[in-house]
Amino acid sequence: MSQFDFKKTSQMLETPEGRQKFKSKFEKIKSTILDLKHGSPPAIFFGLIDLIKDYPEFKEETDDYLFWSDLYDRIKLEPVEPLSFDKLLKYSMSKEPEEIAIAKRFMSKAGAESTFMQLLLSDKSIREEKMSIIKHVAKDNEIEFLGSGVSGVTYKAGNKVFKLIQSRHKSEIPYHPRIMMPQFRKKYDDNSMLEVLNFGNVKSANITDEKLLEIYKELEEAGIVWTDAKKDNLVELVEDNDLPDYNLGKDFNLYGFLEDSRYPTENHKALKKGDIVICDLDDLYLKDDPILEVMYIGMPDPIITDYLNRKEAEKRKKLEPNERE
Repeated sequence: MSQFDFKKTSQMLETPEGRQKFKSKFEKIKSTILDLKHGSPPAIFFGLIDLIKDYPEFKEETDDYLFWSDLYDRIKLEPVEPLSFDKLLKYSMSKEPEEIAIAKRFMSKAGAESTFMQLLLSDKSIREEKMSIIKHVAKDNEIEFLGSGVSGVTYKAGNKVFKLIQSRHKSEIPYHPRIMMPQFRKKYDDNSMLEVLNFGNVKSANITDEKLLEIYKELEEAGIVWTDAKKDNLVELVEDNDLPDYNLGKDFNLYGFLEDSRYPTENHKALKKGDIVICDLDDLYLKDDPILEVMYIGMPDPIITDYLNRKEAEKRKKLEPNERE
């Protein structure tokens, strides 16, 4: 099956008997849609939810999925050409700005699609808990799409940001004041995560290449490797980055900071309004983390790759006399 027949479905829904038959096959129809190899299965499925939302027979289904359909509809991404893995890798490593931009657009779209695919495939209890937390965080504020990447989708509601994360190969992170402290952070049984953070200004004029390199070196000095160091992952705090009372003192590691004596969290330092912090908690590792030997994920900005290349060149230069001997 390469597409879903909305016309045939609309005709079936016109009669009570047709709606009953459709309801009895709903899970099978959902699975069929999510197995589609072309187009956007989440968009097609949410189109189906829009089709049935006004029928009382489907209250259970619309209560489950209409909230997520609304979040999906808020995603605004530029069109992007399909990329093979080899081409994506080539563009990601390119020096050409347009090729890098294409790679970023592709990964943004792919990340958003796969995040919602995972939501649709997860247990209903996981969707219900995430929906409850997001509604509590958003309160009466409008939910605004901020962006998406390989790991998930980010939204803003009032002075909070929440992130739907499809998966992380490692969820624990080392503590450092430059890393945004989450208000809420949980990993679920399907390996997905939900994060709630304070909102920061991503368009601040103070987020410069020089500031990025300065922060990268701060983490480097602390023995932390940030493999996705880029300005897109920095924000300027619009309010002090204080933690809620329920996550202070002995409970500080509640949301995934590493239990490591080298990175004490008992006396954490919350940065203040106007400070620049890392807002993406992906790709932060201890320098001796074994995973770095086999996996080095991230697309750091040119100022970081240039810095690392210079360091590597200096290291090789120091070794050359010994190698000649």
